Amino acid sequence: MTQINNRRGIASLIMITALVISFMLGSLGLQHGIGQASPGTRPLTYQELVKRIAAHHKAPFQGNVQQSSQVAKTNSQKISQPPHAPSKHQSNVKVNQDLNPWAKVDVAAAINPLNGQDYLVMSTDARENYSHSFYHISTTGGRSWSDDALPPGIDQATNSQYVIQTDPGVAFDSNGHSFLSSISSNTISTPDGSYANYDNEIDLVQGYNNGTYTYTSATPVDYAPCNGQTNGNGVFYCPGQLTKPAITIDNGAKSPNKNSIYVYYTYFCSGVPQLATDTPTTTSDTPTPAGSKKAQNSGGGPYEPDGPCIQDGLTIAPNTSVILAAQSSGAGLPFSTPKLVSGVFSQAEFGSMVIDSHGTPHIFFDDFTSYPTVHIYESTLQNGNWTTNIQPLTTLLYNQSPSYWYFGSYTSVAPSCTGYKDLAYCTVSASQIGNLPLVATPDIYLLKINTITNSAAEPVQINNDPNNGTKYHFNPWPAVSSKGFVYVGWYDSRHDPLNTRLEYFVGKSIDGGKTFSKQQAISDQPFNPCANNFGCTWFGDYDQLAIGPDDIVHAIWSDTRDGVGIQLYTQAIKW
Repeated sequence: MTQINNRRGIASLIMITALVISFMLGSLGLQHGIGQASPGTRPLTYQELVKRIAAHHKAPFQGNVQQSSQVAKTNSQKISQPPHAPSKHQSNVKVNQDLNPWAKVDVAAAINPLNGQDYLVMSTDARENYSHSFYHISTTGGRSWSDDALPPGIDQATNSQYVIQTDPGVAFDSNGHSFLSSISSNTISTPDGSYANYDNEIDLVQGYNNGTYTYTSATPVDYAPCNGQTNGNGVFYCPGQLTKPAITIDNGAKSPNKNSIYVYYTYFCSGVPQLATDTPTTTSDTPTPAGSKKAQNSGGGPYEPDGPCIQDGLTIAPNTSVILAAQSSGAGLPFSTPKLVSGVFSQAEFGSMVIDSHGTPHIFFDDFTSYPTVHIYESTLQNGNWTTNIQPLTTLLYNQSPSYWYFGSYTSVAPSCTGYKDLAYCTVSASQIGNLPLVATPDIYLLKINTITNSAAEPVQINNDPNNGTKYHFNPWPAVSSKGFVYVGWYDSRHDPLNTRLEYFVGKSIDGGKTFSKQQAISDQPFNPCANNFGCTWFGDYDQLAIGPDDIVHAIWSDTRDGVGIQLYTQAIKW
């Protein structure tokens, strides 16, 4: 309770700090930095900043804020969950322990390699009215749970806690230490618009006692400044934003890099300086082409990205997005300076790592340069640097979810990957992939990749329902057992004639991913993702399967069945 009360005061504390900084900057007549603001100028609001970045990049950018249910409630009508018959076998377990309607999304999960009973789940949770990262702990193999909040990062510009956290990730090392990652962000400005702070950073928090607890402070992995004074002779500096971090730990028994920690993520460069005037030059929201000398932000002011971003010592061109990665040799050890993963590809996003039997990491990622065609590439860490194969593993197209679901399911095109020996199994949702036929609604596909030869087999369709072209299948995630059995989980609407209710499905392959003859709904009952989800602007994302040393697979997904809001449910799969 103390932690919750403290966090509710974060915004007030940072606002006071911002006012003090604004006064100090104005008193000093600060001149250094990039982008000098003339009298009467203001920065973009955070919503305008997100909109502007999204408009000038081909890779999708949604920002790092989950809208709180309280805010969304004022602008939307509640959709009730339609009645349905309960399942005869109620075996799903609710993970989050609160009883409020705030949404739980952006799920991450991991199991202790020393003990399959230690099951750790993270989510982005709006129960405190701001998006924060919560972690959920089970020491009973998923049968019972407890909750706790992840410690926030400290913004180096204000020396105060960040306001929000999103995009969680979690992993265990071979000694049973847990590691929890997230993005910490600010979305604040002074009431008079004279100062704004949209800083964000990638943070890592170490846990102990087999994942039950975490230390009280976060370790910053990377930092993206976006702050400053916006009137007088001040400076507002905001070259880019970080998003979509993930974490992988090398637990290979014979790996030379055993227990090494890898954190990887996307950096969106907007360019510098970044200014927006109060006097619009046009009322159009239509941007000029990316990379042009002058574009228009969503508020109508001029934006001139006339210089590259300098991030982590790298020079990154304006209006591009790149994958970066940092590594640590183990628990309690420092992280390296992040390095470029995505090579020459400048509209990259959504990295997923697999570590082969030799301890070599491989990151698979999307490039949106030819959007709506998306290319999947592989990058390999060799001699301390990332080398990207310029030949794509495959290409895909994706149709968004239907109009009656307002949330974007674009993260379904993110390759979600797991490894087995020197093979990588990556799943995506697509309307077309490789040379397979184009269908009207997305199906789930598996891409099997040989990490030694950097070659991929022909994609395999996983969902086997006969309603191809009319039903929706999205947000897949794979896991592989010690015997090489491949499991994949996803959301599926096949059993609903109206195509509005979902079930969470899991499929199993015993032939190395060639066929998935066994697949079934593991959620006890269907649910409408928009029911009791105010605004229906957010749902799911990265719902995962986790597998432990006992080869029991655990599925974790978002669900609206309880009539309150988006909650988390899990199911152990022993078949």
